[in-house]
Amino acid sequence: MNTFATIVEEIKKLSLDEWIELNFLTEKFIVEKHRNEFHKNHLESLSEHRKGKLKFFNNSSDLKFFL
Repeated sequence: MNTFATIVEEIKKLSLDEWIELNFLTEKFIVEKHRNEFHKNHLESLSEHRKGKLKFFNNSSDLKFFL
């Protein structure tokens, strides 16, 4: 099993072109993970809204009191 430290050491051995490609892929994967998390949160919010679990406030003082 690879530990984080082992992976870092292997990355250090890569050529510059491989580093650039890895960086590109890593940024792409991060964006995809964020997108998936946003979608998951959206679906959870819709579910809570449909179940009537969400409260909406018309003014900030009511919201502050609730928090």
